[in-house]
This record gives sequence, C-alpha cells and structure tokens, in this order.
Amino acid sequence: MADNSSKRAAFRIAAIVGVIVLVAGAIMFLLASRQVTMASYDTTMTAVSVPGAAQADDGSWSATAPGGDVTFGGTGTSGNAVTASATATDTDAVIPDICSTTVGPDGTWGCSGTLDAGDYTVTIAVDPNSPLTLPLGVAGLIIVVIGAVIAIAGGFGLVVTGGQPIGLLSLLLIPVGVALDFALAWVNNTLKLPLFLDSVGHILAGMLGGPVIGGITGFLGVLTNSAFQPAAIVWCFQGATIGVVVGLLAQAGMFKNWRRAIISGLIVIATSATMSSILSLVIFGGIDGYTISFVRAALTSMGWSMTSAVVVTSVIVELIDKTISVGLPFLVIVGMSNRLLNQFVTGPKLRELKTETITQAEANDNVTPADLGSDGYGSYADKQ
Repeated sequence: MADNSSKRAAFRIAAIVGVIVLVAGAIMFLLASRQVTMASYDTTMTAVSVPGAAQADDGSWSATAPGGDVTFGGTGTSGNAVTASATATDTDAVIPDICSTTVGPDGTWGCSGTLDAGDYTVTIAVDPNSPLTLPLGVAGLIIVVIGAVIAIAGGFGLVVTGGQPIGLLSLLLIPVGVALDFALAWVNNTLKLPLFLDSVGHILAGMLGGPVIGGITGFLGVLTNSAFQPAAIVWCFQGATIGVVVGLLAQAGMFKNWRRAIISGLIVIATSATMSSILSLVIFGGIDGYTISFVRAALTSMGWSMTSAVVVTSVIVELIDKTISVGLPFLVIVGMSNRLLNQFVTGPKLRELKTETITQAEANDNVTPADLGSDGYGSYADKQ
C-alpha cells in the first residue's frame, strides 16, 4: 500500500510539473503568434498608383496595370518589413516580390516596382519587427510537447495506480474524437455557419475517458482544424482545456442526470466563452477569421468597442455551440448499455443514466438454475 502511495505521489508531481511546463510553452507560443498576427492587422496598404485601383474587404487591391512602374503605400507599426506581391487574375501567375520596404518611424511605408500590363490582385506580406518571433514560437511548441508528454504520463500513472486501468476502448476515444471534431468542423466550414462544432469529439472523449483522454483529444482535435485555417492552432489550448474540464466533471459525477448535465454544460460554456474572448482579443485583436468576425466588425462600425463586441458574440455563439457539443455526447451516453459504459474510465460515474437497465440486469443475474430446463434453456426449449 505504501509503495502504491509513493507511486501515486510521484505521478501526481509529474502531472503537475507537466502542466506547468505545458502552460509556460503555450504562453511563449501565444506571445509569438500575437506578434505575427497583430503585425499583419496593424500594417495595411492604403494606396496603389494604378488608375481605378480598388480595395476589397479583405485588404487586397484589384488593379488593371497599363504596364510600367507602380507605387504602393500604407501605414503600419514602425520597423515591420512589408513586401508587396501580385497575382494575375487571368493566369493566376504570382509575382512574389514587386517591392519591399520597412515601415518608417512615422508609421508609413511606400515602395515602387514594375508590373506588366494586365489585371492583378495586389496584397502585402508583413514580417514583424521582432527577431525573437520564430525562435520564440518554435521553442514554445517544443516546450508544449515536452510538458504534454510529462503530464500525460503522470495522468495515466494516476489512473492506473488508482485501480482504474485505461482500457482499449478508452484509448480508442482519442482517434474517434479527433475524427469527429474534424468532420463536424468541415461541415461547419462548408456551410459557413457562425459556429465552430469542433468540440463534440473531445467532449465525448472527456465524458467517457476522463481528463487525460479528454485533454489529449481536445488538443489534437482542434489541431486538425488548421487544415481549414492555419491560425486555428492557437485554439488547441482551448480544446485541451475543455477536454480536461469535461473529464473532471465526469469524474465528479456531473453527468449522472439531466439536472447535473445542464449545470456541467453551463460550466463548459462559461469556460469556453472566457477563453475564446481572451484569445480572440489578445492574439487576433478581435477579428480571428471565423464567420463571427463579420458580426463583430458590424458591431464596431455601429459604435461598439471591440472588447464588448467580442465578449457578447463569444457568449452567444458559445451558448449555442457548446449546448450542441455537450448535448450530443450526453445523448450518446444515455443510449449506451451498462456493459459498454463500464468499459470506460468514467463509466461507473455515469451508471445512474441507466437505472432501469441496471434493475433489469440485476433481475437477470438473479435467475437460478431451477428456472431453466435440463438442457439449460427456458420454457421455449420444448419448441425446438
């Protein structure tokens, strides 16, 4: 017993250290992401010296060049490097570097280059004035991976030494949850819904597999969404947090009945809305590239502050999104048999969902040999 206690203490320390290391790496990565993202938002192109040039909502410019010299100009953060490029609308040929310059101390920039005659879409690429951006981001990701490995090892160790071995079905929740997150996110992006729908998989994994399985699934599940939007990698930490929170709620028996499930859903909504607002404001300045960003832009044009627009829209969207994302896995669990439910780590904490089935199972267990025929069958045996 003492040996088992010392093992649990060691695994607990490993899990705590892993989480601390993971959080430190996440902060480093998010700081680097903020430098890159905010530099892109702060630096804009405001003028193109081509007759009839027009700016689109995404900041790009369409222009019909007569051929010859062309000048670009704009504003931005002093020291940021700016490169202007163009894409021919008829051939999709890319001119990657028409001209390059650096934003001056007065916050303006300008550069000149040449373009052949034709129709073009002109854009700019911005490199932030921070030589630490790339090393900081890479170092942060490496530290995140190291911390995650330590935390996962400690978490698994705590589960196993606690007499709750993680079975194959619990481990299979990870790929199943990731695939479910990816599929529903694809549907959401295809339909252009003002939601996310990328949490159903890791919430289900957290309910059935506990905080360790839920956290891993949440991180990997949201990571797959970078296939649709590279900036989605920032939201991996929110996905992992939601997976852990749901797992802890499941271990506490907070999905045993509808009343507790509603309370748990509100906790998940509050957690997600808070993290969503903070990440959106700190990393993206409120415009994070999702469909909801158009609503935020409309609200700010009506006089709302960006903070108010982000908080209000995040609460509304998360209320709808997480109600669906928590409700669907809960319904899945309600429909599961006791025998299957008990194959998972948190199964015993969810048994009250199937009280009628438990009663029936106990009744079946009370069948005695006297109730059976000599051939081992019931009353239907004589009908053979």
